Amino acid sequence: MLERTTMVQLAALGAALCLALGAGCSTEGNPGSGGSTSAGSGGSTTSASASSVAASTTGTLATTSAASTGTGAMTVACESAFIDVDTPNGPLHLTSSCPNAWEMQSSRPVAYFMTGGALAGTLYISGCLQPTTYDSSIKFLGNVDTANLGTNPGQIGTYVDASATTWNPTGTAGQLTITKMATKTGETVEGSFSVPATANGQTVTLTGTFRACKIDDVQLP
Repeated sequence: MLERTTMVQLAALGAALCLALGAGCSTEGNPGSGGSTSAGSGGSTTSASASSVAASTTGTLATTSAASTGTGAMTVACESAFIDVDTPNGPLHLTSSCPNAWEMQSSRPVAYFMTGGALAGTLYISGCLQPTTYDSSIKFLGNVDTANLGTNPGQIGTYVDASATTWNPTGTAGQLTITKMATKTGETVEGSFSVPATANGQTVTLTGTFRACKIDDVQLP
């Protein structure tokens, strides 16, 4: 079960990523991009041009506008990346990244860490049905110990269904299970998830499996 402070941090991250990276937003557009990145879990270290993604000790993100240099993370391994979600309306098979500058380092569903700061060790996984819209998409996150794979605390970032309804965190802990961790960008992170989500007074538990392409991490102070 998540401690209260961890749940607050995860909730703050989910909301902040929506603003900072366009992650989990149901509206389309260019949400901006992250700053210089570091190898949080064996990933490559790259830099971005005059850009930063900053976090305070309370876990609030702020960004300035600029574009990531990217790393061309699409590899043979990443070509098989997917997120499968069991939803109340049936199964959903996601094979695209979402329409924001940071996550489009790959054309497939992605995984990346927050590194540094109060949110260090938070893994974020994101995928869309199509690269031009957030309709039929999911973003979820969890505190992951890369030295000890297995089941970790996690929660939904947002789930946007086919009718464009956005489902948000409930405040109740879910689970993120990692069975394979990437050692560098361009490899895959694999596992399963079970996370509660709520919209319009209704609560559901979303479950599924994933193989996500590891892209650059977001560096926090």
